[in-house]
Amino acid sequence: MGLPAPGIPVLHAAHSVALLGHLDEVPVIEGVAEALAVPESQVRLFGKPECLGHRRLGGRNCHQCGCP
Repeated sequence: MGLPAPGIPVLHAAHSVALLGHLDEVPVIEGVAEALAVPESQVRLFGKPECLGHRRLGGRNCHQCGCP
């Protein structure tokens, strides 16, 4: 697109994991309490009413090194 992109500083190590559905039914999300027990972690659920095939239903972000 030719637009200028500013430098992006790296403040600390982090990672993100997609929460995926695999069946054609109403999703059941488990393990949220365990994920939030990790300091500086976030869980984002997209609120989709059903899972159709292989669909992204949310994500987990963590700013700690060595998160499970």
